This record gives sequence, structure tokens and C-alpha cells, in this order.
Amino acid sequence: MKKQTPPDLSPSEKILKKLSGHFESDKKTLIDGIHSLRANNAPSVECKILGIALYKLLLDNGLNESDVINTSRLLEKVDGFLYNNQTDTALAILEVLDAIQLFKKTDEDGYRVYCFNNEIEAKIFEADGVITKTITWIPSLRPTLLAQKAKIYLENNQPRHAESTINELLEINPVSFTGHILQANLYKEKNPKKFRQLVMRAWEYAYTPDHFVQFFVNLYTFYVAKEDLVTAYAVLNAVNIYENSEELNDELAAVRQKMGRTVVTPFKVPTAEQVLMILQREGIDVQISPRNYGILIDIYQQHFLAQDDKEFMKEVATYIQGFAGQEDIIKIIQKKLKNGR
Repeated sequence: MKKQTPPDLSPSEKILKKLSGHFESDKKTLIDGIHSLRANNAPSVECKILGIALYKLLLDNGLNESDVINTSRLLEKVDGFLYNNQTDTALAILEVLDAIQLFKKTDEDGYRVYCFNNEIEAKIFEADGVITKTITWIPSLRPTLLAQKAKIYLENNQPRHAESTINELLEINPVSFTGHILQANLYKEKNPKKFRQLVMRAWEYAYTPDHFVQFFVNLYTFYVAKEDLVTAYAVLNAVNIYENSEELNDELAAVRQKMGRTVVTPFKVPTAEQVLMILQREGIDVQISPRNYGILIDIYQQHFLAQDDKEFMKEVATYIQGFAGQEDIIKIIQKKLKNGR
């Protein structure tokens, strides 16, 4: 009788066969396997199989969750795991969620596939001029998940893991504002000059008021470390353009108090005009770039005329209005569009 040749195992099956029944080693095998499959452009279904296996492993070892992977619920619980010092669980959950995302490094024609949070980032990427051909991109949670992983690694003093995660994030989303801010923070302690340069580069990809809050806060930490308290105060004061909170006002008061103790002559709080002059001297823009603002306007107008994806249109409208001050810019845009102008 002819001996039958056993069928070839799929990439995920080969990895699953390596599992030993020991939680920590199996968790590492599955996570390493997911990363390896991603790097080798394996089909999404192969990564998903390992992600589901990793989730089942967590369930079997104390994770009190539903058998069904609920992405929204698990994302909300990541902060809770971190708060309770369950860093490994938080990271493993993010690995599960990343593994089940649809993704291949290249499409059927061999072109790289990019992952953007939304259409805005796709338009910014096109305008950035790095790629001149038509790009292949998908809306994806992957940038958000990778950013969360990188933040955890940075906060837990694991720079190598943080750097590799940030590199992967910027590979699939080169215009990620958060990715560039995270990259800057890799150099915050060892190379403050490069930290500032990379934070300034992140400005090119900022398109929400919250991005500018993060932009100013990061620059603030740079000037505090330099003990340039006047510039630090001016930069932190710029946060008020987009956000006003009790915490911010307390921090500004603390800086004013510290400056009062470190100067020989009585310290005078800079006026609004003086704050702007300080920021201009440092080359710090307080507003969105004309390019990115134009992209927001164009996208809003397209969706308003088509009357499609109204939730996203509302989101874009909040960004536009957030940069417009008191003027109701959305009503002005709508009026012009309705009048055919």
C-alpha cells in the first residue's frame, strides 16, 4: 500500500505545533509568531488564527472576558489593566487585537499597503509627495494599537521594544502625528536636541486641536529641561488656544512661581503679544499648516455635497471649527456650498 504524504502545514499550524502547554513560553511563541508572519507578508487569516489562539490562552489563564473578542470593550479595558499594574496583560490584549486586523504588507499588484486612521491622513500622505503613484491604503486600527503598545514600552523603560514598534507604526503610516511624537520621545533623555527636532517635524502632520495640545506639551518639557522657563511658559500658555483646564492653569501658576524665585528683577508675566513673539522666535507655529487645513476643508466639502458618511463629516467639522476661533466657519462653508459658490 502506497504511503500517503502528509499535507503541508500552514504557517500558523507550524507555530501552533510548537506550543508546549506552559503559559509564558506559549504566549511568547504566539506573539513572536504573529510578528514573524506580519514581517513575512503572510495572509491576514494566518495572523488572525494566532491572535485567536493567544486570546484563548489568556482566557484559560485568568483573563475574565467573553469568549468572543470584543475589540471596543477590550480597548477600553487596556487602561484598567495598566492602572492595576497588569502591563503584560495589556500588551497581550493589544497583540490579540493587532493580530486580528486585516493587513498585508503588499497588495495583489505588489504595492505597499498603508494603514491610515482616516481619509485625512491618506490625503496628507499624498500631499507629502513621498509617493507619486496612486497609493493603496486601508482604514485600520493598527496605527492606534501600535501607538498604544509603544507608549507602554516607553513608560516602562523598554526603549528597544518601543523603537521597533514605532518603526512598524511609521512604516504603515508615515504621516502619523502620534508616531512622530513617540519617535521624538525615544530621544527625550539621551538627545534633547533631536527630541525637539522630531517634535517640530510632527507639526507637519497635525490636523486636530488635540494634536496641537500634545505638540505644545512636548515642547514645554523640552524647555523646562533646558531651564528656559520663559519659553516654557510661553509654549505651555499656547495650550490655552485649544484647551483650558484646571490642571493647565495650575501648571502655569507653578511655572510663574518658579520664575519668580529664579530671576533677580521682579518677574512680569508675558502678555499675549509677548508670548507670540517668543513662539515666533523659536519657530513654533500655533496653528495648523495651510496644507492640512485645506485638506480638512476639501474633505468636509466633498462629504457635505455628497451627503455621505455624515458621522465622519461631523468629526472633520469639529477639527475645522477648532482652528477657527469664535467664527462659525462651518456655517459659512455650508452657505457657500448651498449657493453654489
